[in-house]
Amino acid sequence: MSKLKGISFTVAILIILLSGIHCKKEPQEQIEVKILAPKDSAHINGTTEIVASAYGEYSDGQLSILIDSTTVSTSSAPYITYEWNIDTLQNGTTHTIQAKLSIKNDDIFSEEVHVSIFKDDIDLIWRKRIGRAFFSAVAIDNTGNIYAGSDDSYVYAIDSNGNTIWTFKTNGSIYSAPSIDSNNNIYFGSLDGTFYSLDQSGQVRWKYPTNGPIYTSGAISEDGRIYFGSADSTIYALDTNGNLIWKYKLDGEIFSTPVITSSGYIWIGTDNGTLYLISTSGNLILKKDINSPIIASLALDSHDNVYVGTYGGEIFSIDTAGNILWQTQLHGIIHASPVIGNDGTVYVISTEFSQKISSFLDVIKSGTKEAISYVYSFNSDGSEKWKAMLPTMVLSTPVITGEKKLIVGDGLGEILVFSQNGSLSQKLQLNSVIKAPVALTREGKIYVVTEEGTMLYLFNPNLIPTFEGWPMFGYNNYNNFRKGEAWK
Repeated sequence: MSKLKGISFTVAILIILLSGIHCKKEPQEQIEVKILAPKDSAHINGTTEIVASAYGEYSDGQLSILIDSTTVSTSSAPYITYEWNIDTLQNGTTHTIQAKLSIKNDDIFSEEVHVSIFKDDIDLIWRKRIGRAFFSAVAIDNTGNIYAGSDDSYVYAIDSNGNTIWTFKTNGSIYSAPSIDSNNNIYFGSLDGTFYSLDQSGQVRWKYPTNGPIYTSGAISEDGRIYFGSADSTIYALDTNGNLIWKYKLDGEIFSTPVITSSGYIWIGTDNGTLYLISTSGNLILKKDINSPIIASLALDSHDNVYVGTYGGEIFSIDTAGNILWQTQLHGIIHASPVIGNDGTVYVISTEFSQKISSFLDVIKSGTKEAISYVYSFNSDGSEKWKAMLPTMVLSTPVITGEKKLIVGDGLGEILVFSQNGSLSQKLQLNSVIKAPVALTREGKIYVVTEEGTMLYLFNPNLIPTFEGWPMFGYNNYNNFRKGEAWK
């Protein structure tokens, strides 16, 4: 009897299991919400269409679009579009888009899509009065701090929000653009005849005296040597601790910062119109007379050919054997340094003054409306590509971007952007005279210092410097004056 009961129990269990199998419902299609456009990590400009859709089995659902957690549009599922106007949003900012399906009391969200605003416009982010007057380029360290030397004898350290971190006073005006090494030590010269090194906190590391005013920046070699010239007609080579390695007497005053070739040799020019190539040990390799004062800093191409602009208005391309590859006579004088694009295109600016110009100080102190300037673009063989005329003085070294756009600061207080065919594509009026070179970071941050003593931070994420050629004064934001150093 007990055996029969056991069999009956087993049969009952089987019946229940089989019933469960036959009664099991087919699984419903999973409900899913997706953003179809724009794609994640997209760069957007102008009015952007956001498209979302819901998938699966549901009824009476409402589909919504959220931007930065705020609902901007709602519609009956399964499909929704929204025209998003980004004109009022700040350039370079990142925003989060999400879609939400509401079914009764249940909300189902899509994955987040993150987009960045990339407008063509140049936005002015901030403007701060810093010093008295600025005539030399800023330097930017790898933490984003900005360093600028002023006519008022101070070097200013400014953070990325425009706040002054510290100041350092010398005994003379500063026309030397700061240079920065890999440890964020700062180097610069003063018209008091002293070359200085400060640490990142503004404390003096060392000083090196010369017998004349110092107008040049320090070129920093890969092994940490610093090369600079003085108006005492001497180029100095110091180690990172400020000890003299060697010095070499030239035939004239030095206003043009040395540049360092890939082999470590140093090109440098004088106001007597002589170009020198010097070895790392301080020996003369060659001397080239070009018979016109060299005031603008030099530039190098990928073959270590040097590009030299003179106060006589000539631009030269010279190889390391001293051969002139090409030369061209331009209008007026060349004060701004040449820059070179990633395709070898050379950009040069010359200025014609209405009054006689006899010295470096005559130029930087001159009025902006007493001159006209010309922006030139040359092929690597010296043939002219295009030329543009500007009704003012341009002393500011331009910047060339990877997309071959040339950024120029002029004497009317404008930032101008020229396209690769020479047409003016953008213009921003700053109402502050620009005589110092423009700085551009890889994030599209543009820093400008002015004759009125202000510093401006501009932004356009579409304007990125080229990482080849010689794109700006000093080659990079550290003002190392040598190719290959990492970018800020």
